[in-house]
Amino acid sequence: MTSFSCGIAVGLALLAAPVQAASPSFDCAKAGTATEHAICASDVLAGLDRHLAEAYRAARAGAGETGVAQIRADQVAWIARRDACGGDAGCIEDRMEARLRQLQSLLANGLADSGLSGAYCAGADLLLVEDDGGSVEFSISSFQGGGHSCGTGRVRATQSGPEYVGQADGCSFRLTVADDRIVFTSGGEPECRQFCGARASFGTHIFPFSTRRSAPPEWTTAGESGGC
Repeated sequence: MTSFSCGIAVGLALLAAPVQAASPSFDCAKAGTATEHAICASDVLAGLDRHLAEAYRAARAGAGETGVAQIRADQVAWIARRDACGGDAGCIEDRMEARLRQLQSLLANGLADSGLSGAYCAGADLLLVEDDGGSVEFSISSFQGGGHSCGTGRVRATQSGPEYVGQADGCSFRLTVADDRIVFTSGGEPECRQFCGARASFGTHIFPFSTRRSAPPEWTTAGESGGC
């Protein structure tokens, strides 16, 4: 069995296992934040922390150099979001579980080395992403009933923290990576109207990582790829 296959098997077994009382992945004697102290004080959070650390290692084991760098950057950004919970145990648990689902998606779909690359669905809406490391190219198609829709060609967006920001023909677009999902928004400029039919408009579109699959090879636009 390859190291990648082993990583998938280990990661999925960990994520499927029930959370049991456990020590966290770090030394509680060195806990330095309210969040770390809350994790050390809770068997549930401590168990989640250890499962998450093991799943993180499994994801990195199944990734090449580019994938490892992206997974590490995602982890750093996620830790900042987790620590924003302070000592709120419910908030910490929610964000830990969301990160586990994100890592589960990477492992289950064999995408640990692909960054954000893939096809994501939200109902009939489709988001295609090609991750180049530090920037992405994406295309979205959104079907809004009555035959009305919005869609873009390939749009290049540059990474800024957890966000990727791009522009096409005067309309700005933003992809925000938030725990277990990608959130698409447009800037709402008048030029954005050209991407939509008469009774359609871009709003906020949420694409869960759990829906991700491999994107069609050599894709051009989401609309031409047939939707979800």
